[in-house]
Parts: sequence; C-alpha cells; structure tokens
Amino acid sequence: PPNITQAEPLLRQWQQLLERGERLFQLRCKQINDRALATLVEQLQPMIERFDAQVLVNSDMPTWVQSRFQGVHLTAAALRAMEPGREVGKRPDMPWLAASCHNREELEQAQGLGVDFVTLSPLRVTASHPGQPPLSRQDFERWVLGANVPVFALGGVGPGDRSEVAALGAQGVAGISAFWGSV
Repeated sequence: PPNITQAEPLLRQWQQLLERGERLFQLRCKQINDRALATLVEQLQPMIERFDAQVLVNSDMPTWVQSRFQGVHLTAAALRAMEPGREVGKRPDMPWLAASCHNREELEQAQGLGVDFVTLSPLRVTASHPGQPPLSRQDFERWVLGANVPVFALGGVGPGDRSEVAALGAQGVAGISAFWGSV
C-alpha cells in the first residue's frame, strides 16, 4: 500500500480489495507510527482470516509484525545480504517466503534460497521508482521462462495486464498504485 500514516484508511482499502476478491497481499508500511501499526495489525488479522487471505510482511517491518502473518517478502537489499546458495529455513507457522528481484542475479539468488515466488520489476515505468528504467520484455520473458519458481510482474502493471504478463510466462501481476489506487 502507499505510505499511509494512520491505520483507518488502510483498513478501509484493504476491506474493499478483499471484497473485490484479492487474496494475496504484502504489508509494507514505511511511514506508519508504532501505535497505528499495532492498531492495523490487530484489526487486519481477523479481516484476513474471514476472507481466507494471505499476508506476507515486508522484511523491513518489525519482527513482531512478521510473526503475526503468513510469510515474509524479502526486499532486494535483504535478498542481496543473504548468503548465496544457502536455503532459508521456513517456520511451520510462516509458510511463505518471497523476494523482490530486479535482475537475473537477484532472481537466481532468490531461487537458491528456496523462496516460494518472486516479484520481478519494473516491467514498465512506474511512479514509485521514478528514473528506474524498465526491464526489456525480452529479458523479462527469458528470465521468467528460466525460473523454477512462480514470478509475478511488478512495476507499472495492474489487474488489466494479467493476460499480457501470462503471455510472457509470469504467474500474474503485483502492484501498489494499480490496486490501492483503484478502490
């Protein structure tokens, strides 16, 4: 979600996305204060359970938040800091591990760690990372087809791009503004 400092607007948008049928989320709040974060977590958990959704917590979030949901999504920086070739052990109470990738090397490292899936970005120019050039469609497709884990396209894509990214071999799309800006 976008950088929202209070829990209430985020919870309203989350409810709308759940009602629309979205079921896999990443909790990524960079500017929320501790009190609002605690409120968000307490109110979000029953909502997620009611809709049988899954939440992966960004690896930059506090450990106490990560332990309350179904998995962790490694930032590219966290991924690069991990020892290459060493599979990360997953906890039984946290079955999902994912990673953000922006090039072939990060994708290979994520696969070597035993992640369940990755996001590969940016496929297109995106407002959240101005100035970062998009991946070429040829590289994107070649890397996705060579991957041994599901790959979700990220960066300038949204729900309307699912069939296009599927044609490139991706599992689906992930996004921030394309989802959060649509409710």
